[in-house]
Amino acid sequence: MTRSRDDGAGTQDFADDIAVLCPRCGALAHVLARTRLTCPACSLHQTRPRPRLFAADGASLERTAAPDWHGPFVQIAAGPARCSRCGNGLSPPRRVIAAGKRPDNMTDAGEGRCAGCGEDSPVETLWTPLLAAAQGREPYFGTRLYLLEETGRGVVWAYNRRHAQALLDWIAADLRERGPSTGARTMAAMLPGWMKAARNRDAVAKSLNRLIDQSV
Repeated sequence: MTRSRDDGAGTQDFADDIAVLCPRCGALAHVLARTRLTCPACSLHQTRPRPRLFAADGASLERTAAPDWHGPFVQIAAGPARCSRCGNGLSPPRRVIAAGKRPDNMTDAGEGRCAGCGEDSPVETLWTPLLAAAQGREPYFGTRLYLLEETGRGVVWAYNRRHAQALLDWIAADLRERGPSTGARTMAAMLPGWMKAARNRDAVAKSLNRLIDQSV
């Protein structure tokens, strides 16, 4: 019987060197230390002063033009907006621009609907990076991951060989153990249910083995 124990590591603990597809030329590139995107093939090099952070709804906490973002964008309110009729908050429609495209203008005007009375009112909006981990994109520059396999159940992905091996050890184990203090944000705890389901174990393990073979 194989056994694996959740040691409390999160996905970000494997983010020291993320293998990605270069957004410029499509070759193997790397996101290093969560702040540098570099491609040896075409010499693309982008840096950030700090890792990008996201809110619970997936929208970036940075309110900038994000020239170094290569993933999807989402439209959000530019600031607190209140209904002129009842004073409740306004929420603009959740519009998304797919990865590979950029908004013509980072700021925009739209209509927000009042959560209280249902009134539509003008609201200033902006486009901000949208986290897309389920699509196989890393959260620092939004680039597509190199170690990725699309299946009929979902996307199996890993940042690097070490990450893929850790996932395989957990998925393939006959007995998975989690300590009382590991929390709900560990790599193991955050895996989607379909990956952990017994009926999918063999298929997911095969995908991870292929990613390990593909890794460099």
